[in-house]
Amino acid sequence: MNFIFISPHFPVNYWNFCRKLKENGINVLGIGDAAYDSLSYSLRDTLTEYYKVGSMEDYDQMVRAVAYFTFKYGKIDWLESNNSHWLEQDARLRTDFHITTGCDLEQLRSWQAKDSMEQHCQKAGIPAVGRQTDGITGTVCSYDAIINSKGEPLFESGNVIPGSGTDSGHAAEPCCYVPKELPKDVAEAGRRCVEAFGIRSRFIHLEFIRLDHDIPGLGKAKTLAVREVNLCPRGGFTPDMLNYANSTDVYKIWADMAAFDQRLVAERPDRYYCICIGRRDNRTYAHSHEDVLSRYRADITMSDRMPDVLAAEMGNQMYIAKFEEKEQMDQFIDYVIK
Repeated sequence: MNFIFISPHFPVNYWNFCRKLKENGINVLGIGDAAYDSLSYSLRDTLTEYYKVGSMEDYDQMVRAVAYFTFKYGKIDWLESNNSHWLEQDARLRTDFHITTGCDLEQLRSWQAKDSMEQHCQKAGIPAVGRQTDGITGTVCSYDAIINSKGEPLFESGNVIPGSGTDSGHAAEPCCYVPKELPKDVAEAGRRCVEAFGIRSRFIHLEFIRLDHDIPGLGKAKTLAVREVNLCPRGGFTPDMLNYANSTDVYKIWADMAAFDQRLVAERPDRYYCICIGRRDNRTYAHSHEDVLSRYRADITMSDRMPDVLAAEMGNQMYIAKFEEKEQMDQFIDYVIK
């Protein structure tokens, strides 16, 4: 099987998708705009071949890259980036090269068009925020899942972005967390959307708003409304957070879906709350970076400086930590942002 992975070098953790594909015996071919020598050794060791383009925004260059791999390795079975920025280009390349394992351009645009999205949501029996934006407030929560070719979820989890609803917000410091258990109503809403949209063979991130007050025509307080339908994982380190929270490996689950259309990773009972929170360089904090690392060294799973391109969304200094109880996680948040 020949699999073209678009932009395997960014985000930096996405090389893990390629690694798990290779471990499944798949021929992994990369296309990106970074110099080959700048790729990590782990990524270079994973790819059969890498094709550098001058600009990934230049569709002609991308076509030439895919054509080169097709000429050299034969029919391309999969083409994917798992990156929202490249979704439409991925679909266009699949359409032009008759790669049928993912959505084509027409299908993608039907999912993304506002009117069409609202119709699919109506079919699922879940209101879409759509044009009703005045006064909508609540907590953003998501359904993150890996779906096989039959529309069945092989993995389900989600995350929460504290906002103006039931969770206290920390607007200055970017913050989101994966709950220990996916709420039943979110799981049900996610599955209904997958069926209504006809989503197949994808890692998805569906965002809902849990309304904090009644809104006529949209829903009662504490009910869900569709905010966004993202046909790829949430960016950044979200896949790693899903791993930490669920004691699993979503990179492998996704690669097993691509190779075998089934899940080979066993479910594990140990679950955690996993939090990602960022600090900003233009703010002063009561506890130093060293204080945070020292006090929570047993809980922090990742700590890193964010590149400028991600700093606005994730902060300049990022921490990911996991906890058995929500109270422990809340204490960590307060300590970091104080």
